[in-house]
Amino acid sequence: MKKIYKKKILILGSTGFVGSAIHKELRKNEKTKLLVHLHKNFNFRNLEKDQTLVSSLKNLSFDYIDKFSPDTIYHCARISGIRKIGRIKSSIIGKYSNEKIINFLKKTNSQVQINYISGSLMYGNSKKKISEKNSLKPISYAKDYIIAEKPFIKNNKNESLNVKIFRPAWILGKRSWFKSCYLNFIEKNGFIPKYGDGTNIMNFIDLDDCAKIIIESNRSLKRCSILNVYNPRLAIDQNNFIKILSKKKQVPIVRIKKPSLFNNAFYEAMTSSIRLTTIHEEFVKNFKFCVNNIEDLIEKNIQ
Repeated sequence: MKKIYKKKILILGSTGFVGSAIHKELRKNEKTKLLVHLHKNFNFRNLEKDQTLVSSLKNLSFDYIDKFSPDTIYHCARISGIRKIGRIKSSIIGKYSNEKIINFLKKTNSQVQINYISGSLMYGNSKKKISEKNSLKPISYAKDYIIAEKPFIKNNKNESLNVKIFRPAWILGKRSWFKSCYLNFIEKNGFIPKYGDGTNIMNFIDLDDCAKIIIESNRSLKRCSILNVYNPRLAIDQNNFIKILSKKKQVPIVRIKKPSLFNNAFYEAMTSSIRLTTIHEEFVKNFKFCVNNIEDLIEKNIQ
């Protein structure tokens, strides 16, 4: 597949889990000019070729963005919070920040394309496969984080700006949830946790594949589209997922029945059953995934 990337791109949340992967992929095209938004955990030595914007999402410098005049924005800057009250507070700040972004762009750069990175927990549990046409029934952390997403959902009802929303499956990389929920847990406790009865379906996608599919979908998706970001070959129930991980790490599996050791949102996420499909079948079918096997995916991320 021929890669066609925009020339002037702003990445909000460029040092985050998904944002850093998108940044890494976009830098492969020397003709692309990047403005990277930085907030925490960054090293300027890794950003010598890029223009930088250091601030929180709440305090973005719109004058600087206006001067740069991006034709594409990747919005990966979800404001996280500790416990439910912290998530609600952060999401309210995110909501007002996103409203400011939308209002600013309507006035100054209405042709810009915004790629907003959301998540599949927004759909909620389902025994059937879930496509982009399904209604949203957020569970777990998504119950709070949907607050920040609402300005973009509202925008897409009237298509004022071209906002494309991406809802990834479980993204497997060496950072984020896989490291904290499994690798760090194993190192500390000496066993692999099994959440609930383990029959819940988990859809996965490799982090690098996730970044590439989001970028490459730009020329295929229509205005204000939604795309479920997943690999059709990487769907497995939790029981078989942790069996593979147990074999590779040589540690036992222990069932955790109640959320006494974790907050309720975390337990709900880990026992969620969300099997994705897509209305953009041709694009997903033709996309060349780098990792197509669960064992290879786990091996890549435990080394």
